Amino acid sequence: MDFEANLDPEMTIVYKEINDFINTMQDVTGTGDIGDFRILMVGLRDGLIDQIDTKSNIVSVKDYRETHDIKLTDPQTVLLEDIFTKLTDKAVSAAGGGNVYDQSKAEILLILPSNLAVDVE
Repeated sequence: MDFEANLDPEMTIVYKEINDFINTMQDVTGTGDIGDFRILMVGLRDGLIDQIDTKSNIVSVKDYRETHDIKLTDPQTVLLEDIFTKLTDKAVSAAGGGNVYDQSKAEILLILPSNLAVDVE
């Protein structure tokens, strides 16, 4: 199935960014925390076509990253934060324990074009 063909243009950009992030982790053997994290990122990428899956997956990825020792390079961290910014909405922020300010900020960033939202973040 060609996931990109079924995505809106904004999500196609995010799909490519997630794919780029996954490709930076090609040497991961699939075991341990970093291997599990890579699997979660693949699930996030493949679930972008469904908003409910995306929200659930982004919460899972963020939670896993916060609770496990995931060593990322600086470029990987920047790319991951950009992806988080583009996919975090009010519901995702609330699920992550965000206060009203965080939730409102997430909603405002979603209104902006993705390149501007990342710059503002």
